[in-house]
Amino acid sequence: MQPIHSSLPLEADKWTILKGAATETHTFYLFTPDNKFIFCQLAYAKISFVKNVQVTFSVISGKDHAFITSTCSSGSFKTSNEDLNAQCDNMEIERTPDNGFRIKLFPKSGASGELNFASSTTGWKVGAEQPNVKHSFYIPCQVTGSLTIPKLGSSPIEVSGSGSYGHATLSSNPYSVFSISHFVLFNSERIKTINLTFKPLHKDTNSLVVQSFTFVDGKLYLASDTGNVTFSSSHNDSEVDLIVPDAIVVDFEGPALEEGTPNGKTANALLKVNNLAVIDRFDVLESIPYMLRKIVQAFITKPYIYQFYLPGHLTITVSDHASEPLEAEGQVYYELSYL
Repeated sequence: MQPIHSSLPLEADKWTILKGAATETHTFYLFTPDNKFIFCQLAYAKISFVKNVQVTFSVISGKDHAFITSTCSSGSFKTSNEDLNAQCDNMEIERTPDNGFRIKLFPKSGASGELNFASSTTGWKVGAEQPNVKHSFYIPCQVTGSLTIPKLGSSPIEVSGSGSYGHATLSSNPYSVFSISHFVLFNSERIKTINLTFKPLHKDTNSLVVQSFTFVDGKLYLASDTGNVTFSSSHNDSEVDLIVPDAIVVDFEGPALEEGTPNGKTANALLKVNNLAVIDRFDVLESIPYMLRKIVQAFITKPYIYQFYLPGHLTITVSDHASEPLEAEGQVYYELSYL
């Protein structure tokens, strides 16, 4: 059984800023022991003659939630250290010697402070190359830092926990790559999962692209390019006429791994999340500059992102059934995107 995943060299994390139409994002996620969830993203988009640099910051803490986007001057965006580092008005990303990242947020981003992501592995990719889109992931990362988030109070918050990082590059416009995507993070004491499932426009409408990694006790246990996300119950969001799930099932499978190498067995993972309640519905068009918005509106009519954050249950079984299934209760961050 051949591996369907591979580790990536350091060069894979370089900012590419492709010629022509392109979108590139570097995104950082953090689960804290007291069930806070934080993510921050630096994104660069170039469509036609319009450039847009944007910082998105979000924190979910119980019933408190802050979701803030800020646009940076495109002239302020710069890369350094052979394009591994990047900075703009509101955010700075620096690669550290220990294969990690140092993220600095400035007040206009909605927070101020610093987060340090330490990774014991290089980045990973899984499955065949997809036209116009590339993803790489770092998981798990140990995160420490301090943030001041005005929407949640004036005092600095010391943060620590388990994190992950994703680098995405679209060499075409997002609306020409996928119509719907599901991004799922699962975090428990032993098991960490990152799962991206999307429906590409260049294939049969029933086909899905799955890119998923699961770590158990800090070691890569399952890499998957096969699976599905099912709405086990749902309702219609009448304000925007989109289907929103009330419960989801995420299933994925691939070669079971030992020390990163297939052991001849197949592992199947099943994540169930019930009682979904929307944390936020984010209208993509509201956050981008006027000229870019007019260009995008010519191609897409429902660019919405839904955020969910709640407990879930993950079960992993191995094909020979020689051992008991791995089961874990954990926190789930789920992002549903319509384009």
